[in-house]
Amino acid sequence: MLRRARRDDLPAILRLSGDAPTAMGVPEPEASASIDPAARAAFDAIDVDPDQMLVVAETPDRVVRAVLHLAFEHAGSGRGKRRARLLGLKVDPSLA
Repeated sequence: MLRRARRDDLPAILRLSGDAPTAMGVPEPEASASIDPAARAAFDAIDVDPDQMLVVAETPDRVVRAVLHLAFEHAGSGRGKRRARLLGLKVDPSLA
């Protein structure tokens, strides 16, 4: 299922990008508490920006397996219609 990312998805998003504390050897219970404030601020900035969106793909048991970063812009062609541009895609390597 695809859905808009929530702030509580941040540990999974960072894990997918290799920036999670768990990827650096921090045990899972401590990982959420040790997320860099800059990562939280970046998520919050994207979340409130109407021209950006983070989308997560999750399994039926609610495990985040991918994250997409989209930017919305007005196209020069197509009468200025809005379009989405993919800025980034991270997929759980276990799915490969």
